[in-house]
Amino acid sequence: MDADREPLDASPDDLMEAQFRERMKDLVPRYVADIRKDVPLLDGLLQAGNLERIRSIGHVLKGTGSNFGFPELTYWVAAIEESAVKADLEKLREQIDALVAFLARLT
Repeated sequence: MDADREPLDASPDDLMEAQFRERMKDLVPRYVADIRKDVPLLDGLLQAGNLERIRSIGHVLKGTGSNFGFPELTYWVAAIEESAVKADLEKLREQIDALVAFLARLT
């Protein structure tokens, strides 16, 4: 059987999921690069005390991290969002640093 052809017994849902995963695979490196660009922004916002903007970025990244299949990213940005709401600057610093460490482990 040709490796590029789908199995005859695959359901339409299975085929759609396979196609979706293939497309996502191409987007992940760009997504990770974009998040890495957001980290200096988070640092600057923390220094400026702009907790609402940090909360907003955390919220958006929480949703996209989940959609891209990054549970650890989703965990850290959800924590960032929550700490911004609580105005816990010490926790925010720790969580942004943990996000940087997580992103450094991704290739």
